[in-house]
Amino acid sequence: MWRLVGHLVSNGIRKNRTSLPRMVQSKFNVQDVKYRSSNETKCETPEYISRIAVPTDYDYVLNFMCDTYFKSEPSMVNIGLANQDTSPILIDLMHKQIKDGMTIIILNDEGCIIGAAVNAGMCPWDPPGLRDIASCVDDKDVANLLRFFAKLAEAPNLWETYHTNKFFECSCVAVDPQYRGTGIATKLVHDSWLLARDCGCRLFRIDCSSKYTAKIAQKLGWECVMSIPYSSHVECDEFVFKNIRKPHDTVDVYIDFPSRPRDTS
Repeated sequence: MWRLVGHLVSNGIRKNRTSLPRMVQSKFNVQDVKYRSSNETKCETPEYISRIAVPTDYDYVLNFMCDTYFKSEPSMVNIGLANQDTSPILIDLMHKQIKDGMTIIILNDEGCIIGAAVNAGMCPWDPPGLRDIASCVDDKDVANLLRFFAKLAEAPNLWETYHTNKFFECSCVAVDPQYRGTGIATKLVHDSWLLARDCGCRLFRIDCSSKYTAKIAQKLGWECVMSIPYSSHVECDEFVFKNIRKPHDTVDVYIDFPSRPRDTS
């Protein structure tokens, strides 16, 4: 899988290649987005397409996440992995989540991915599985990161609290640096919630390692059930996150219940 990543071509995708129903494909406008061009001109009302990634998109999505998410996500930054070649283990885990078939992508008018939200189902047996993988990893930082993810998944104990064996998790959100601050991340997160609702999922979860993502969750009215400081995670009496960059110094766990009727009064 990781050998394939190095051979992927640029992340262009024909936006009209597939037709999808209801919320899975929608158009929206973003004001004053700067396009990647030599003269740095702006388009006042560019139009983008949001849709579910299909199997022919998966390798492009993975390549996009390697170029964006793994290089800037606070957990990667705070543990010191962001400036290194991404671990094949992390790439493989990401690929498996993408193959769950619930990833939302946003394409610009050239058909290129400029944002992605990788969504997946989370079950009680997944955290022990992460620990098993961590025990076989030679890279200490990668192993510690996997153990942190396992701890994070188990900490709120949502499976027992809400009597479910599986919930919908908005696992990873990334936006092309050229398009950040334009509302694309909000669109990705909200469309992920809509997908959870349309799939009949009882519980929606997003772990906000970025304060910007946490603000999106707050704006959408979701409940923060736990905040875990990076500085609190210790392995073998040693602090794991030694490169903590503020303001992203905690992971805030937000949940919502997509299948519950909304109070519109």
